[in-house]
Amino acid sequence: MLTIKTNPKLEAIYNNYPDFVENKMRQLHALVIETAEETPEILDLEETIKWGELSFLTPQGSTLHMDWKPKTPDQYTLYFKCTSKLVSTFKIIFDN
Repeated sequence: MLTIKTNPKLEAIYNNYPDFVENKMRQLHALVIETAEETPEILDLEETIKWGELSFLTPQGSTLHMDWKPKTPDQYTLYFKCTSKLVSTFKIIFDN
């Protein structure tokens, strides 16, 4: 069973997003949590703030960051370590 440790300051990050972004960020957050819950190897997940961004840490995988930036207002982003296996896995799943 997944154990989630959440930094209480996360809510302030969400509240600082414009309304049209906050909902999308919360949906992305829910997808990360859902994926972690469906991955048996992930037992512990920490939701925190790293580099001013919402971040997810687990001993069993790569750290994820997500954010929206005013200078690119039409996109919100999920960041991950590019040397992880995620890029090659995405290419297989999503056909390059």
